[in-house]
Amino acid sequence: MPDASSVIQATRCGIRDPGFKARIPYLVTRIPKLVSRFAYYASTCGEHRDSCVCPSPTFIRFQPPRQLDSTVFQRHPTIADDLLARPTDKVNRQFVAIRPNQLWVANITFVATWIGFVYVAFITDVFARYIVGWRVSRSLRTDLVLDALEQALWARRETAGLIHHSDRGSQYLSIRYTERLAQANIDASVGSIGDSYDNAMAETINGLYKTEVIRHRGPWRSIEEVEFATLEWVDWFNNRRLLDAIGYVPPAEFEKAYSRHREESADAT
Repeated sequence: MPDASSVIQATRCGIRDPGFKARIPYLVTRIPKLVSRFAYYASTCGEHRDSCVCPSPTFIRFQPPRQLDSTVFQRHPTIADDLLARPTDKVNRQFVAIRPNQLWVANITFVATWIGFVYVAFITDVFARYIVGWRVSRSLRTDLVLDALEQALWARRETAGLIHHSDRGSQYLSIRYTERLAQANIDASVGSIGDSYDNAMAETINGLYKTEVIRHRGPWRSIEEVEFATLEWVDWFNNRRLLDAIGYVPPAEFEKAYSRHREESADAT
């Protein structure tokens, strides 16, 4: 269950959206009343996890995650800009990492509400499919993706040598965004125009979000409802959702197993 500290984290990582800070009291008051929306999934996956032959901790530590391909791609809310200078594609559809903070993928999706469209940006660590940053906004301005990046940088301090992969949306190619990546020693990577497979894992996260939250629980009346549901889903996804690609364990558990293995290896030497 998410707590109040995770909601007001925006004040710690320099969120630029004043509307988000104004919505913090609403989100905080909803947290004590939180009721799981994923009871059916949790019960069925829990039964599956208990009955299946899950990988051993050794396997989890050493077996790299399998590539996760998107099954349903959606129209991009980002706008490609051929006039902007852009980095090369350093990923080439190989969405595999052998450690955390090696490769992040980023993308934006949209949600229809009764007051108009709102936009949701996600940043996912490829190693364990852990969502390290997200933001909801009424606008597609650079602040949307920049705030998600600031959250990710606040959560993950060791970013030297990290690759950040996205599509060619003008938000990701903006001067402010690329300069912030450079300040954090992050190497930018960009896919080709109009090809969702070049950012397949980020598209997959968007697809899961739409299937498990947006289409399942709509219609949506306001940005506050979308924001709280996204907060709840990200917390559940990171800490309780079982992912086939990493051995039917949650992303947080997979990363903890990796950290334990590193500590044991260091002690052994």
